[in-house]
Amino acid sequence: MSANSGRGPSAFYKPQIVDQHGNNPFADAAPPDATSDNPYAALESWAEPAYQPSRYETSLPHRGGLVLTFGWLGIAGVFLSVLGALYYWPLAVLNLALTLPPWLWGRSDLRAMLSGAMDVSGRDKTKLGHVLGIIGTAASLLIVCVLLGVLVYEILAGPQ
Repeated sequence: MSANSGRGPSAFYKPQIVDQHGNNPFADAAPPDATSDNPYAALESWAEPAYQPSRYETSLPHRGGLVLTFGWLGIAGVFLSVLGALYYWPLAVLNLALTLPPWLWGRSDLRAMLSGAMDVSGRDKTKLGHVLGIIGTAASLLIVCVLLGVLVYEILAGPQ
């Protein structure tokens, strides 16, 4: 009895993949110089090295210069916020846009360097930019809190 039992073509009928001699034409033929009994032994004809791609990047490039630049800009913004607090107090709030990125970028980049996903040659710059970002963010938040305290005091004290 055949696989489809004479009922016409079946979706489950699987044709045999062998030729008239019983060999599978799609199977890999044995290499001609296979003389070893070890199936895992390297063949002499395959003595050339495996392909190694050139200029293949295995990790991300570091962003140490960018993190450090934003860190220094944030610290400069803190000093400008202190100097300009009496005339233009939103400068302290705007300075958070310069101090938060190096803190967040530095943290993620240092973690990536620790895990091996990023180039470690910029670790010192990244670490310094990260610390400057933390200091700048804390100082900016302190300035904003002091300015809000002064504003609340002026409102509650009323005109004198």
